[in-house]
Amino acid sequence: MVLENHDQVAFSRTLLHALRHAPEQYFLELGPGGWVSLDHVALALRYARAGWSDLVADDLRTLVDSTLNDRIEIAGDLIRARYGHSAACVDAATSSEPPPVLFHGTHAAALVSVRDHGLQPMGRQRVHLTSHMNYACEVAKAKGGQPVLLEIVTAPAREAGVVFCPASTHVWLAECVPARFIQVGPVRSQFNRPSSLDAWLS
Repeated sequence: MVLENHDQVAFSRTLLHALRHAPEQYFLELGPGGWVSLDHVALALRYARAGWSDLVADDLRTLVDSTLNDRIEIAGDLIRARYGHSAACVDAATSSEPPPVLFHGTHAAALVSVRDHGLQPMGRQRVHLTSHMNYACEVAKAKGGQPVLLEIVTAPAREAGVVFCPASTHVWLAECVPARFIQVGPVRSQFNRPSSLDAWLS
């Protein structure tokens, strides 16, 4: 992928923002030392700007090496900001009305827990959801195992007290989502299974 000079500035700012300050806005979870998967960052940035839709991990390596190696470090399949981190969180009080349906990508092995406990943060601050179905599909594939697309119907969830907070143009956060508001998505070409959690697990 080739970036024009002005795009390189936008790319640098976006990447540093994601790794230093707001990983949740990009569906990222920083590990010890601020490290995160290079593939996951590439996926996140593909959806951050239309012109980056063909970005892959090797492009990140090239761009970091040429313009950002004093601020960004890559080791193997991991990437991190070398310095400048802040408290990476989104204000949970900033709630808003979400789209009618949000999506969450996971794998089949997680469905028993989802059926019994709903969607939980699982070590993160909040559950990550997206309004972009294709993004959720790619997240599901990246997690390994048999990918599963979950749909969250937001109106009845909000009536029951679930608070949805926007983190970016397509990422939404919630403290948890009860199972009764979750269905298995209908992407038959990739996820050829029945639509209810119980049917998946039968």
